[in-house]
Amino acid sequence: MALLFMPLMENIGLLPLGAYEREIASAQAYAETLLKARMLASNEAKAKEIAEALTAGYKRHSHVIDRAEAKRIGIAVTAAADDEWDLLWQLHKLYEDYLKHPSQQLAKITTIMETREQTYKRPGLFQGV
Repeated sequence: MALLFMPLMENIGLLPLGAYEREIASAQAYAETLLKARMLASNEAKAKEIAEALTAGYKRHSHVIDRAEAKRIGIAVTAAADDEWDLLWQLHKLYEDYLKHPSQQLAKITTIMETREQTYKRPGLFQGV
């Protein structure tokens, strides 16, 4: 059986494979910590289960986890109000543009965040974002 993996180990090496395993374990521990801090403070087993699903259950980083999928793996999902959804969509589109043209979009994003903070009367709403 070990011979089967020899070409992989010769081309990639053991150190990168070990680093990959450590990164996955680190991501799972971080996800578990975040879930236990709020949503699943009273259910550590469920937090571990969801963290494992998020870090090992999808083969591609680009896999979309929509509301139905989030519910399926046990994440509590709340639909956003229309005005919140509009804000989220606007930020999403700005972020897409930002990735294409970073220097042109940063001022727009900052202005929108500051305007929304005033609208919702919640100073610091986007602080640290």
